[in-house]
Amino acid sequence: RKPLKMMMTTTRKARCFATSSISSASSPSPPPPSTVSTRDPSSFHLFDDDSDDAEVEKNFRIDAHTDEWFEINREELRSSIFVHKNFRALWKPLKVEDISIDSLIYAKLLEETPDVILFGTGKTLKQVPEESLKWARKMGMAVEVMDTANCVATFNVLVEEGRNVACGILLSGGTREGGGNE
Repeated sequence: RKPLKMMMTTTRKARCFATSSISSASSPSPPPPSTVSTRDPSSFHLFDDDSDDAEVEKNFRIDAHTDEWFEINREELRSSIFVHKNFRALWKPLKVEDISIDSLIYAKLLEETPDVILFGTGKTLKQVPEESLKWARKMGMAVEVMDTANCVATFNVLVEEGRNVACGILLSGGTREGGGNE
């Protein structure tokens, strides 16, 4: 999937440069590459309106998931993930016991503290360490803990509603080391 995305993104940029450089002799030269308006590759969609000048709001959504990977805006991630409406990253915790205050560093780094933080705990609902839940509440976040499938669905609905939401989600089946997180 990723090579296809990179190819499409490269083609899009090439098309932008080709369009800019095909002009009459009297028109000014094209702007340097650093000022050419292109969309962020993470927001590229196959069926977009093809207008490079349109302002695109980056809203990450989880398009699909299995026991071993997540797909966010057409990028496959084979790890636990931390996602905010406009931020996504691989997340270090491999099992529920690994969710610590330190593992929630991404929530601290966001421009604005999420109103809600969701935790996806794998195939089944498991208890997130109490110190992590208390810290999130102290930071002003409502906390919801659920299995991974429900966490993905809830995150997407809240993002679609325009809510300021973040989630930390563990893989349901395997981890980077190949073991389960049951």
